[in-house]
Amino acid sequence: MTTESETEALQRRLDHLPADRRRALERVLRARAEPPRTNAPLARRADPDTPAPLSYAQERLWYLEQLYQRRDIFAFPTASRLHGPLDVAALRNACADLAARHDSLRTVVTIVNGAPAQRILPVSTVDFDLVDLTGTDPAAYTERASADALAGFDLATQPPLRVRVYRLADDDHVLVVNQHVAVADMPSRAILLRDLWNRYEAAAYGSAPPLPTLPIQFVDFAVWQRERLSGDRLAGLLDYWQRHLADAPHKLAIPTDRPRPARHEGSGRFYYDTAPEGLGDRVYEAARALRTTPSVLLLACYRILLWQYSDQEDIVIGVPKSERAHPETEHLIGYFVNVLPLRSQVHDTDTARQVIAREHIHALAAYARQELPYERVVQDVNPVREAGVPPLYQVSYSYLADAGPGLPLAPAGLRGEPFPLRSEGTEYDLGINVLHGVRLGAQWPYNDDIFDESTVVTLAGQFWALVNEVVTGVDTPVVALPVPPGAGGEAASSSTASTGTATETGTLDDDPHLATIPAAAALVGPVSRLLSTAPHGSALADVDAALADATGAELIRAVGDGADFAALIDRLRPSHVSATTPLLARLPAGWRAPEGCALLAVGDLHRAAAERLVARADLVWYGCLRPGGGLATLGRLSVGRERVAAGRPLAPCARGRRTRRAVPCRRAPSAHCTWAPSTARIRTSRPAGTRGCARTAPSNSPARPPTGPSCAGYHCTRARSPICSSNSPGYATPRRSPHRTEACTRIWCWTARPTRRSHGSSSSSGCRASPYRG
Repeated sequence: MTTESETEALQRRLDHLPADRRRALERVLRARAEPPRTNAPLARRADPDTPAPLSYAQERLWYLEQLYQRRDIFAFPTASRLHGPLDVAALRNACADLAARHDSLRTVVTIVNGAPAQRILPVSTVDFDLVDLTGTDPAAYTERASADALAGFDLATQPPLRVRVYRLADDDHVLVVNQHVAVADMPSRAILLRDLWNRYEAAAYGSAPPLPTLPIQFVDFAVWQRERLSGDRLAGLLDYWQRHLADAPHKLAIPTDRPRPARHEGSGRFYYDTAPEGLGDRVYEAARALRTTPSVLLLACYRILLWQYSDQEDIVIGVPKSERAHPETEHLIGYFVNVLPLRSQVHDTDTARQVIAREHIHALAAYARQELPYERVVQDVNPVREAGVPPLYQVSYSYLADAGPGLPLAPAGLRGEPFPLRSEGTEYDLGINVLHGVRLGAQWPYNDDIFDESTVVTLAGQFWALVNEVVTGVDTPVVALPVPPGAGGEAASSSTASTGTATETGTLDDDPHLATIPAAAALVGPVSRLLSTAPHGSALADVDAALADATGAELIRAVGDGADFAALIDRLRPSHVSATTPLLARLPAGWRAPEGCALLAVGDLHRAAAERLVARADLVWYGCLRPGGGLATLGRLSVGRERVAAGRPLAPCARGRRTRRAVPCRRAPSAHCTWAPSTARIRTSRPAGTRGCARTAPSNSPARPPTGPSCAGYHCTRARSPICSSNSPGYATPRRSPHRTEACTRIWCWTARPTRRSHGSSSSSGCRASPYRG
């Protein structure tokens, strides 16, 4: 991979190329980057009466619907308020013509040989109903229309089209055309209204312009999609996505308002807002100057915002892309969407320009290989799975440039206006759907199980402030961009939520019941990945979070039982597994923990169960909880002649004297690490803004550390903020504090265990920030 300086030098050379030579070079590079596409034409199936497979995207939605057991979040309604004389009979006939034209609106899902398949129902009457709400209060008919829309569909028996007309007065109606999302994307909404009003005008007025013919139906596309990916093309796509997502973090450690439930059931709300006046035009101008698109520029700003909140450099964002690349799909109603997991990084040393340039490169490479379905990417990459966490990415981004006249909300002879409906449910934790039209705006879907609306409102306001700063000064360092309240280190230390990576960093100081955790951490030794099985809010869950915080470990929360739990351990291969003794006792007979995996059993344990447990792993710890919470005892499990050894009592650690266990230093020890006795405190005398671990040893230390393959046994500090003081003693302060000019961000790394890459950073250098302050 080229360095940033090489990339910038190459960009300068490209900028000085004549326009014709630049276009020629782009054609050559595009041909090299993109493997040859298949020229197989889209055609109708040979036997249209037999069930056909679902498309990859439809299959994913179907599985999610079975998992969530909810229908409301898969409804895709389109609503408009119609003013004028409406011919209800003509509208009913138009809906029947619409369903006859598009097979996708008459599709149900059936099971064939154990797999879901789509079956086209014969042309018949449409689910159409007229509801008289004359004289009803506006709030009441809005709620009635929303409730009907959110009723959803049973795809096993119901066609995915439902039409409701609500009569408010003789010349005032609300039309709600509801579809299942498995047969509709954003372009489908415009196609549906265009075809519907065409057929209405033909029925009501006797004439209408002819509609374009449909050479294929959506089911033909689904069959073609599954048949076309094979051979070298498939191998090339798989190879790219495997490399692109290799060692990617399995989740984004963004602070939340509430702990994540063990199972995500699709809960969600939507928040709508608009950017300040004129910001949309400035985004266009800045993107043009940077030779990128507004979509990429706003995506880079969104990534910087997530970086500020999560303190995580390596982030994967899901970006939906249209699959309507073939002219045969132009006038079809269907779900032509593929999701691209775009991975990129934000580093402390970056400027906004560098982040945007990196985003541009990664986006172009991914767009050239967008044919591989997201479902196949997940299957092939096989990421770490955690209960309640969507695979590969948990945040999404979409961009729609709306330069046209908008949706055709009414036919000729009527006046239409948008009619808002209540929306619920989202598949992921957080998203932003940007609409860039006359005014720049956004829709923010969020999981209300873990986020409050006030948090999303703050995020939205900070996003527009961030975009404004970036387009004003694109060469601004990212550490100098406006920092939202509660982001980064502040969020980590003040949030009471759980991100699944031990973000509950205030627990050691705030809860006296957890005062024994530092002693337990010192006894257990290095922990790199802790798998916790305790439900959120339980005493053991608090212990696991505090233990992960004290050891600098990655905390993974999962709920399992028996064989499923054993398979989860084999899959994740954590260094430590914390579970209650009854759960460990239910592990399958003969199962043994993977090599290097220690078990931490908590609770009452009788002798027979203890004898079985010591055979489960090379190392088994056994502890008992204190009555008020926290660990009372901990020790290596042993089964004596008379009793089960319960370990030794744990001494509470006095406030202000706790020590934090090792966090790997990722810089070469001979160049940046300073040796010191464990009691020594290192003060760096390097100039402000200097990066890397301190070279200057304390007066009571050798001038150079002993040589060795790792930083084991050394203390490292790093001044990460380019404008902080370098002589501030003490522990780490917030990395991007709003008062960074007054407080030095000083990182202390204890490196008593082998160097290991953190899941939250793609960098192989530098010390990881510790939000804990003694």
